[in-house]
Amino acid sequence: MSLNNLQGQTEGVKTPRKSNCLTTESMGRIPRLPVHMENLWVSLIYLTHKFMELIKSAPGGVLDLNEVATTLGVRKRRVYDITNVLDGINLIQKRSKNHIQWIGSDLGGIGSKVPQQKKIRHELTYLTAMEKALDELIKDCAQQLIELRDDKENERLAYPKKFFTIEPTFGHFWR
Repeated sequence: MSLNNLQGQTEGVKTPRKSNCLTTESMGRIPRLPVHMENLWVSLIYLTHKFMELIKSAPGGVLDLNEVATTLGVRKRRVYDITNVLDGINLIQKRSKNHIQWIGSDLGGIGSKVPQQKKIRHELTYLTAMEKALDELIKDCAQQLIELRDDKENERLAYPKKFFTIEPTFGHFWR
């Protein structure tokens, strides 16, 4: 089929309207979600943060989903979106139709781990610097040994290898 034949067939065909989606061409090389989907995910992230605050403050980690929907001012469908994900990764369990309980790790300790992480990072930085300093010292010692070995004045004091046919072992001391 030639190009001329195609031109005759495409007459009268309308091109599709441009959607309201952000495209990779309009945004550079970063693929993006459609604007309405992006707003949904941002709001779900916000609601999930608020939901987690409610779980932290709930006695025993038990929440009534009707109260959560009222407190957050959203439909129960949004709350179910959050609880279904958390249930799927075994962080909550359903106690009854409208009640869930947190079964994940201790929520109170999440904020307290930040100072511990900073301490570990500081210790890692210190140990990395110490390792670098020790590597430099080992390199310097090796260089000094080479210089001592190759120095003509020290040659007469070198270890007399020709008198020994085998290397001495000290294995009998540790038996």
